[in-house]
Amino acid sequence: MPPLALTSQAAQCLLFLLYSLCSLNLPGIVANFGGFLLGVVFLSMYPFFLGQDSEEDDDNRSGTKQYRSTYRKHVCALILVGGGFLTGFFLAPYSSITTEDSNSQGGVLLIDLLKNTLHIESLPSIDSLYAQILKYTALVFGLLLFLHPLFVFSKVIQTKDPSLMGSSMMNYAAFLCCLAWVFFSSLVKFDIVFLLQNSVGLVVNVGAILLRWRLGSPGGSTLSESLISGSVQSTSDDLKRTVSTDADHIMEMSSTATSSEVELQSAA
Repeated sequence: MPPLALTSQAAQCLLFLLYSLCSLNLPGIVANFGGFLLGVVFLSMYPFFLGQDSEEDDDNRSGTKQYRSTYRKHVCALILVGGGFLTGFFLAPYSSITTEDSNSQGGVLLIDLLKNTLHIESLPSIDSLYAQILKYTALVFGLLLFLHPLFVFSKVIQTKDPSLMGSSMMNYAAFLCCLAWVFFSSLVKFDIVFLLQNSVGLVVNVGAILLRWRLGSPGGSTLSESLISGSVQSTSDDLKRTVSTDADHIMEMSSTATSSEVELQSAA
């Protein structure tokens, strides 16, 4: 699987975490903090699941090298973007935190935590240019997260390998997330940006789920199945190499014996 889904998840959650702090949105802080941590964990594990380069399959070897190169570029971009917005968070115009800034009980609790426990009296203003750039940049990364299956549809159809779109749980979770946000941004609190973003993500992930069913793999392969399959393939390759080596030894011994017999006959 290409690393785009993981890097875009980490970037989106980090930026929306900062935006949720600016808007004093406690649910947004909790959800995106957890999402960012998971994204970092998945990113750190990603290189270990790429496997070793195959000596016999040039296509797999070149694909693995390409994913590793893309992974390094994405991580560097994530560090630059995240570092830039974190720096901006401390340089943006601040406004004092008051209970009037919150319209929910969760916001009141957050304000109490910030002011009385952490002794934070002000945060970047939600109306500042920084907060608006933060919001729309996060939406772009959110689009990349939801659209990542679209970029590999043709390759999935060619190779009949749905794992290129990630795990099936990623597609189902993205579908449910987009569906919830479409309802929220259209019926509860209208927001055309969130509505368009999640409508696109909804359509793409419905397509990904249907493609999995079309290929006969609605659930995809699990990690344990992949590991077992890789272990069986590795054992099979080892056996083939052992048999081939033994056969070469037998042929060499046979050739030596034949040469010795010819020499004896000549001497006689």
